[in-house]
Amino acid sequence: MKADMVSNEETVLASVEKPAKKISPMKTYMDLFKVRLNAAVVITSGCGYLVAAAAYGLPVDALTLTGVCTGTTLLSFAASVGNQIWEKDLDAQMARTKNRPLPSGAVSVPKAKGILTALTATGTATLLATTTPATALIGLSTTALYCLIYTPLKQRMVWNTEIGAVVGALPPLMGWYALNPAGHEMMLASFSIAPHFGIPALLFAQLFAWQMQHFTIVQLRNKLDYARAGYKMMVVERGEKSCIGKGLAYTVGLVALPFIPCALGYTTWMLPVFGFAYNAPSLIWMMELYKDPKNRKAAKAVFHWGFFHFIILALFYYDMNSDEQLMFVKKMREIGELCCAYLGFESMFKEEAAKAAVTEDQGKASA
Repeated sequence: MKADMVSNEETVLASVEKPAKKISPMKTYMDLFKVRLNAAVVITSGCGYLVAAAAYGLPVDALTLTGVCTGTTLLSFAASVGNQIWEKDLDAQMARTKNRPLPSGAVSVPKAKGILTALTATGTATLLATTTPATALIGLSTTALYCLIYTPLKQRMVWNTEIGAVVGALPPLMGWYALNPAGHEMMLASFSIAPHFGIPALLFAQLFAWQMQHFTIVQLRNKLDYARAGYKMMVVERGEKSCIGKGLAYTVGLVALPFIPCALGYTTWMLPVFGFAYNAPSLIWMMELYKDPKNRKAAKAVFHWGFFHFIILALFYYDMNSDEQLMFVKKMREIGELCCAYLGFESMFKEEAAKAAVTEDQGKASA
């Protein structure tokens, strides 16, 4: 009997919840600012600036590049803080988010509001000082849309993911409009820097489609949490098959998108070839996931593979940079000549060179 009482006491003591592990201040603020997630946002804004510089054949200005990345960082941190202030009570209901700084009590709401105000003001001022008014306007609008439109709509409409993807696709445009060949003049002048207007639209489309694919997997992984908190997510309202089908459609778009700038003459064949090579595995995994929504291996592969999507934006810059592009094409041609010579097809290049020489001579004669 005594042994049973001791055993029961041990069981009760064992069931007492252990005190929560103390989290360092650095970890607290990294979670509040969602540092890892926002790192990708900053990279895409920087890529947008580099692509713009390549499109106009202008040198990269270190101050502008640093400014757009710093301003984007501060405003993306602000958006994360605003989102967590709004969703504090909902976060407390989900296993994935209950230990975030606000629901856990590590950061108070008044303090978070102060941080939000400081980050928004500093980020906007940084962009105004180092880039263009247009970039500052897009950055401030992105923060406002994320906090005031996207966040509350997550409980009201199933299309909230599309709105969130629009917000998340704006950072490359911040980078693009940070470059103003005419100088820091008027806001409208900043918006008009394009005969290359199609390029920022393509950057936007690339990032929008990737986010729709990415959040398909996020929804699948957190379906029960979303249902518990009352979020109107596609996976909750219409089921896994519909959610995956939409993600698959956007993955097809990701495969096709790199071919468009090549067809429009913005880049060479390099972007679509490398873009297809990068996106094809995701398409295969998404097709497998559509056949079997419980295929967690495929879902995990898509989720982790997608984090390298900014490679496509970097390739966009590389493929538009005339000096680097010509060097790359020259090297590829040399490799092609060696291969053809080895296979006995070297005459093909000789004939092409002869035709080019004749055409050049005719041009000089007519001049």
